[in-house]
Amino acid sequence: LRFGKAYNSTTASSDLAVPLVLTPDLEGKPARATMEAVYKQILADLSVAKTNLASIPGKVASTRFTIDAVTALETRVKFYMGDWAGARSGAESLINGGLYPLVKTQDDLKKLWFEDSGAEVIYQPKVSRPDELPNTISPTYGYSTANSDYRPDFLPSKWVVDKFSDND
Repeated sequence: LRFGKAYNSTTASSDLAVPLVLTPDLEGKPARATMEAVYKQILADLSVAKTNLASIPGKVASTRFTIDAVTALETRVKFYMGDWAGARSGAESLINGGLYPLVKTQDDLKKLWFEDSGAEVIYQPKVSRPDELPNTISPTYGYSTANSDYRPDFLPSKWVVDKFSDND
């Protein structure tokens, strides 16, 4: 989604995506793979996950991967691929399973988006305070939510700053 064109089944075999690295090689300089190859690998990995997690039942707001989390992810991948039938089938299997009823009221929608609570949540990674709170681009800006100030992990030397124009 971020480093290639939108998936198009008619051009996926020639559209470039990210490098597809399946074997570690510290000296490797992999070329970009095609969209088709990357998406085939994603679906293959999800197939392995389905096998390995088949006995782990879904649970609302699970903090661990479950078979339902894999189904949801596979559904999203198929949606991005334009596989409407596959995306619909996956979504309906989760919706009609009865475990994750869709939000129907304004209050429930508020709870879902502002309080991270609701029965519609399939997977919710656990974040433990204070050690795992996200801090986007903290090495650069180092904003401390606890202190409401900036404490970057490093400050560039003046010669680095001088490489940029004043209006950069």
